[in-house]
Amino acid sequence: MTDATVGNGPVPKGRVSRQVIYDGTLLRLEYTGPADGSAQRVLVAFAPFDYPFQTDEGGWGTRSFAKRGMAHVCVFHRKEDWHQHAEFFTTTEACRAFFGPLPDVTAYEFSMGGYGALLGAKAHDARRAIAVSPQSSIDPAAVWFERRDGE
Repeated sequence: MTDATVGNGPVPKGRVSRQVIYDGTLLRLEYTGPADGSAQRVLVAFAPFDYPFQTDEGGWGTRSFAKRGMAHVCVFHRKEDWHQHAEFFTTTEACRAFFGPLPDVTAYEFSMGGYGALLGAKAHDARRAIAVSPQSSIDPAAVWFERRDGE
């Protein structure tokens, strides 16, 4: 696979590029990889805080992943909300449902995306989660589900 196959370039036979597998109010997922579902591993990349939602070049990391022939899903967020909404889990479950029990999933990212990778790993039934400098918030306004009494 070459750079010419990424973005608006031709897609190699037997592969799909940027196939939308979920498009909701706050999140969108795009898959790039084997069209027949034969990928043994899929990387799910959660974009960092400041990565733009709309881009002609794909999601965060897609150029690098596609160039290396890596099957991957890019998670696009419409606002910088640290995935503090119910749609997040609906989205991650839809991603796993798209693939079924196979392949092995790795959730990956840094900053806000790292938090998303950790938060979504269980719903993705991920074999591993790689979170570099995950950022999160303990502000009660953002983390409405927190039940501790300020201990």
